[in-house]
Amino acid sequence: MVSRGTDESTERRKLRPRESTDRTGRFLEDIFDAFGELGLIAVPALVGVALSVPPRESTALLAGYVALVLGFAVVRGNRLAGRDRGPMFPEWPDGTGRMLLVRVGYYNLTVVALARLATAGAAPGWGESPASLAAAATLGLTLGVGFPLVAAAVARLTGGGPRARPRDWDSLRADRKRRDR
Repeated sequence: MVSRGTDESTERRKLRPRESTDRTGRFLEDIFDAFGELGLIAVPALVGVALSVPPRESTALLAGYVALVLGFAVVRGNRLAGRDRGPMFPEWPDGTGRMLLVRVGYYNLTVVALARLATAGAAPGWGESPASLAAAATLGLTLGVGFPLVAAAVARLTGGGPRARPRDWDSLRADRKRRDR
């Protein structure tokens, strides 16, 4: 074994196949990815919300944001449909330019909607009440789980699709047979 400046046990460990991630680890990875994607793409709305929502009212916004991230993580990992994904629930959208524009609009609008809900009550302290926390969490989870549906609808309306083109005619025929069943 050729040494690259490390000892032999380290080299053997590098060459060993990695263990597969269990379900909990994959879910945590999906949460991390969803949090990063949402935090990066929704920067304009997050800055606007940070400047406009009073600190005492931001508890509901935080609950909605966390629920939104959890909703994205559940959908990213295909956890709703189980093994046999039905035609009613589309996959997580790909990374094309069109879907990036959809993400920018959707993510920013969802953060603004959660901020509006957090400051919607006329009574002071609405953002800290259990009712506002439950409403924000429900809205965040619903918006998180609903994103692939919106993205698929936009893709259909604009003439695109979430899946890549088939590599050859045989895979196209196989896709059609699976769809027709």
